[in-house]
Amino acid sequence: MQFVDATFVGCATTSTVVQCVSNLRKKLSANNTAQKRVRLFSITSHVDHGRSTLLDALIHTNGEKQKTQSTSTTVPLPRKIVTLHHQYNNQQHSLQTLVYPSNIDYSTFIETYRMSSDGTLIIVDSIESVCWTLERSLQYTIPSGVKPVLFINKIDRMFIELQLPAEDIYNSLVRIVESCNVAIATYQNDKLPNMQLCPVIGSVCFGSGKMGWGFTIKTFAKMYAKKFGIDEDRLATKLWGDNYFDPKNKKWVKSAQNGDDKPLKRAFCQFIIEPIYQIANAIMMDNHESLAKILLTLGVSLSEEEKRLQHRQKFQVVMKCLFPLNALLLDMLVEHLPSPVEAQQYRNVYKQQDYIYSQSIRACDPEGPLMIYVIIDFNASYAFGRIFSGKVRRGHIVRIVNGEKAETRVDLTGYLEQVSCGNYVVICGEGLTPKCTLADKEAYNCGEITLEINEK
Repeated sequence: MQFVDATFVGCATTSTVVQCVSNLRKKLSANNTAQKRVRLFSITSHVDHGRSTLLDALIHTNGEKQKTQSTSTTVPLPRKIVTLHHQYNNQQHSLQTLVYPSNIDYSTFIETYRMSSDGTLIIVDSIESVCWTLERSLQYTIPSGVKPVLFINKIDRMFIELQLPAEDIYNSLVRIVESCNVAIATYQNDKLPNMQLCPVIGSVCFGSGKMGWGFTIKTFAKMYAKKFGIDEDRLATKLWGDNYFDPKNKKWVKSAQNGDDKPLKRAFCQFIIEPIYQIANAIMMDNHESLAKILLTLGVSLSEEEKRLQHRQKFQVVMKCLFPLNALLLDMLVEHLPSPVEAQQYRNVYKQQDYIYSQSIRACDPEGPLMIYVIIDFNASYAFGRIFSGKVRRGHIVRIVNGEKAETRVDLTGYLEQVSCGNYVVICGEGLTPKCTLADKEAYNCGEITLEINEK
């Protein structure tokens, strides 16, 4: 589809029109460079599956760089926007999510996240597995184009408390991934990009949010690539599924038995689960000599104080040194979730035929006309929304579509002077109601924002 605006008025020839289109595309590309480094995500989780613990850890690790737009401590939750800053591929990225109470089920806010988020971090308890509330949430978010990634939480309990066999651990993890993918496939349509979860490409993370450690298949592929002398991406395909390494013939096979009919260990169990068990067993059984050899091989050193820790705390310290979770999770969110620039191309939030607004939203153009969707009103004065087009400034006079007032003056909270499209925003003003649209005062024909998927 061609990008067209008032620039084309007076273009007399086809070549001139083509040049105008080219110039506008370059302009939009330059304008939304910052938006390409933004991720707007939600957290989908059943109660007590570890959402609050994980989010608190991410905020704590982000330190002073973490900023919030907060209304006050007295307004109903969700009450603040959390922004996590993360360096990925030598570029600074901004990951924004909405905080809501830990004692309230996510399904209460399904409509909020369906409209406000482009991606979601699914958290599943490895012991309790997938609950009905997760499938209910995916029923609403997946058809709306909200792309998922998965974190399987509390796997430390499999090693320390339950001490499950390696094959049982693998089968439990496979069932969780497959259950999520079945739900995703049920509600996904062919107008959306592929949303299936795949451990091989790194869209599934395993770990413990409470202990602060975790890994993906790519984590171990990177560790073993030099040993096996093959590419990391190729090795990652061997570390999941029905893949076995035959040490006698030094080759990868699909059968659980070698040529001599001797059983082989599944690659995931042999190269991922068993090394973790070696660390856990050495710590739990106070085998200091064995633990010292393992840590020396892995390049981990413990202080005298850490050596005197109790078993569980010592296991946490060692695993956190080897596989720090927070940076890994943020990497996964940046790599596998779409930016607003990408998501708004297939998530059509503007059904009206007004060309200027429709194209500006799909391009996520900060220089385009203002369009904000108000998702939640905290009270009579404050509201939370997402900016789909343009930018909002302090004292901005906006037109309210489907609201109680025709127009109002809005202000930003906190330290902000203006916020561009592709971001969340907390604004204050009179007449703001849920599901109303805010647009430039001059917008005489703007329509309400509703969600549907663009045709290919």
